[in-house]
Amino acid sequence: MHNDLGLATANSIEGIINGARQIECTINGIGERAGNTALEEVVMILKQHPYLNLDTNINTKHLYGISQLVSESMGVYTQPNKAMLEPMLLLTVLEFIKMVSLRIVKPMKL
Repeated sequence: MHNDLGLATANSIEGIINGARQIECTINGIGERAGNTALEEVVMILKQHPYLNLDTNINTKHLYGISQLVSESMGVYTQPNKAMLEPMLLLTVLEFIKMVSLRIVKPMKL
């Protein structure tokens, strides 16, 4: 899904829920076409909502490192507060996911 209207991530998630077996993503906005959905957003949404039973098998601990590698290799840097790629935010989200899996907090229903 393209992000021409700002809904690429939402459209991709809806597509997956309704049976899509593949989506096109970018890392740091670099990919097949400008405007494809962000890999980290899709992965973290699916991980945050385990009741959807949709597993990417992606190790989320590597998302920040991959982002840094792409940034350095391409010379294209993300904004320092980019959602899901800012290191402290990513740690916070991962801790939240851990709390959900331990049933300390309840996940929101989509």
